[in-house]
Amino acid sequence: MSATKKNYIFNLLLTGFNILFPVISFPYVAKILGPIGIGKVQFILSFTQYFALIAALGIPIYGVRVISQSTHDSKLLYKNLGELLYIHIICSIIITVLYVIAIISFSFFSSDKSLYFLSGLIILMGFTSIDWYFTGIENFKLIALRSVSIKIISLIFLFLFVKVRSDYNIYLIISLFSILGNNLINILSIRKHITLGYKGIKRHLKPLMYTFGTTVATSMYVMLDTVLIGFFSDEKSVGLYSASVKLTKISIPFIISAATVLMPRISKLFGSDDFDALKTILNKSFNFITIIAVPICIGLFILAPELIYAFSGEQFRGAILTMQILSPLALIIGLGYFWGFQILIPAGKEKEMLIAVVLGMVFNLTLNCIMIPLYKQNGAAIANVISELIVTLAYMFFCFKVIPFKISHKPLLYNLLAGMPCIAVVLFCKTLNLNTYYLLFISIVSFAALYLIIQVKLLKNSIVNELIADYLMKRR
Repeated sequence: MSATKKNYIFNLLLTGFNILFPVISFPYVAKILGPIGIGKVQFILSFTQYFALIAALGIPIYGVRVISQSTHDSKLLYKNLGELLYIHIICSIIITVLYVIAIISFSFFSSDKSLYFLSGLIILMGFTSIDWYFTGIENFKLIALRSVSIKIISLIFLFLFVKVRSDYNIYLIISLFSILGNNLINILSIRKHITLGYKGIKRHLKPLMYTFGTTVATSMYVMLDTVLIGFFSDEKSVGLYSASVKLTKISIPFIISAATVLMPRISKLFGSDDFDALKTILNKSFNFITIIAVPICIGLFILAPELIYAFSGEQFRGAILTMQILSPLALIIGLGYFWGFQILIPAGKEKEMLIAVVLGMVFNLTLNCIMIPLYKQNGAAIANVISELIVTLAYMFFCFKVIPFKISHKPLLYNLLAGMPCIAVVLFCKTLNLNTYYLLFISIVSFAALYLIIQVKLLKNSIVNELIADYLMKRR
């Protein structure tokens, strides 16, 4: 088996568990803590993670490219690792101090000050998040196995210790463990190779500034929406929005899994100007993303009531419309990752990435400030979708100037057409007056089966046929 396929399998394992973890944990937590408890914890985590993103200075994205392009020289590899870690440590300390000052200075945080201080560990220990290093050296096995292990332990803790509505503080601690536990293990595993250095950091600063600007601007419309709902509305609205966002974005790691695995390889192909191989990989990736994302968008929209009731409970019914508004995000974000993280970043076009996300940030902040006071979580959902669409279209515009060939868009149209007959199947299932869980199971299985038959028999999709052939070969 090729290294790419092995990496994809391990990344698929991690992606699958990243999907499974909230599917198991969120319904349990939501029904115990309710919208207000969930909203409180999600607001604290989102607020803290925003500072952590600033402290990271774009290293998690920039680092993948730098590391993947220096794997041929171990001395250069560990030099880059030490320099990037040095930058991250200094930034983590500075931003943690600013975070603490903000918590002390504003009365808004006074009621849960101890929880905000505890959550600040995400910022202070942010430098321990070095998945970018393991991604750069294409060691997806290590990332997957350790991350899955920590999530299983977190899940056990969740069921053991979160029992009543007032246990939101315990839920926060377990969330912190799931974030920081894996990071600490990873950085300890490579401590022998780490020699912090500052002499060569100057060469990293300019590209990091572009990536940093991109990261901050992206976080404005990825994470700041939750924070703004907390400021402009209330904790219940944060909880309803969090429930709909979690269910909507639960599949996105799976959709972009191919982009994550292929990014180091694409960086090397750009470096060697091998555009023939690049064209083949990118067309396959575009096809794969649309095959997965299109039916997910359709399913999220028409099954939103059942998904909300099954995974969050009756008390979250206010999140149904929010989820339907957010349903196109699976496709929009999937294509955004394709144009941005499979083409612009490997091609070294951080400046173009920055322009695109700043454009999205301006639209997002403007729309959020107008829409949230009027429509609460639904207003944030509208702003989120519009902003993501603008960013994806901007990525696509810049990509046309980077690659000397065209990406075929026919798979998108074909996959949309393949999804249309499946809608009728789900609507028919809804007339059967089934239990919510049975309805979800039968609808999803029927939808998937019909969609697969159309892909194989009518469209004769090469990607689907290749995946089936690989599976059958392994079974022999």
